[in-house]
Amino acid sequence: MSDNSARRAQGGQLATAISNKVVRVMSDYTGRGPTRARTYLHDDLVTVLVQDTLTKGERRLVEAGRAEVVMDMRKEFQDTMQRDLVRAFRN
Repeated sequence: MSDNSARRAQGGQLATAISNKVVRVMSDYTGRGPTRARTYLHDDLVTVLVQDTLTKGERRLVEAGRAEVVMDMRKEFQDTMQRDLVRAFRN
């Protein structure tokens, strides 16, 4: 296996581990995790994209035209989750 192939394989395992941890933490906070998560690693930047994260109640709020309430609440979750996510990857 070449150095690049080994690095890609190791990066893939790391990306999967990050995705799994983010899904777990989100589930702990919202009672439901995303149906899909994908992590991208580039130099010192980590990006995690998640899909289908809204709870049934949040979906109803969006349908009722209250998307801003959901966005505000999710921002609060993210601010609070940050500590748990950072702590999870320091251990």
